[in-house]
Amino acid sequence: MSKTGFKFNNLDSSVYYTSDDFELIVLSQNIPLFAQDRVAKKTVIDRDGQLTFRDGKNNKTITMECKLVSNDSLDKLRTAKELALWLNGYGELVINMEPDIKYQAQLLNEIQIDKTNFFVDSFILAWDVKPINVQNYSNNPKVNDPIAVDAKAPVDGFVTSIDVNGTGSITLQNVGTYKSYSAITIDGTADSITIQNTTTSESFTITSITETTYIDCENLEVYTSGPTSKLSDFSGCFWAINVGNNEISITGTNVNATINFDYRQKYL
Repeated sequence: MSKTGFKFNNLDSSVYYTSDDFELIVLSQNIPLFAQDRVAKKTVIDRDGQLTFRDGKNNKTITMECKLVSNDSLDKLRTAKELALWLNGYGELVINMEPDIKYQAQLLNEIQIDKTNFFVDSFILAWDVKPINVQNYSNNPKVNDPIAVDAKAPVDGFVTSIDVNGTGSITLQNVGTYKSYSAITIDGTADSITIQNTTTSESFTITSITETTYIDCENLEVYTSGPTSKLSDFSGCFWAINVGNNEISITGTNVNATINFDYRQKYL
């Protein structure tokens, strides 16, 4: 497996190294270390300067310089079409040089092939990737553990899932370098449930729970298995899981339910 190769949607670019008739070579890769802040500026009339607002991160662009070598022009064209079909659309990108990181990515540009050149074509792959990526772990990491590169880690990344029966308190641990959001499932019934991140003093309350209810804190959604929206029974804020330990309190009225917290460790 080439160290400058990559995987897209679980297919490795090395599959194009196996033939004597053609070869896909990834010559170089440009990978930004961090996503840039998303910045907006506002000018106030009759005041000097501008106000600067930072409200998140922009997507990153990863570029790869590639070369397609073939002994036959028709074979090269067929291979190029297979490449274009494989890389079309949105999916999971893993770069061989950093096998512990999975990017959510889509290709920005088209693959251009010179049909008059029988042997060699050079082209650039420009990937538009989400600013926050998921790190893969083979074991449950602890807070302050060093970020280890583990080529045997699962491609789907490390997922934390915790169940709580009824009311009580738990600790949600974020060992990443960026805030995460939980998908919360309430399996059961309750007149009302309040879930508070006491570490950040943020909370939300849901009332009239008569069936399995889902709270998607990342996408700001509350719904039942119908799916039927329950935003009208929701008040408060969709809190984040900050880096480190987050103390969570669960209270309510007539709670007869199991609450599941499901989240991923996130990294810049």
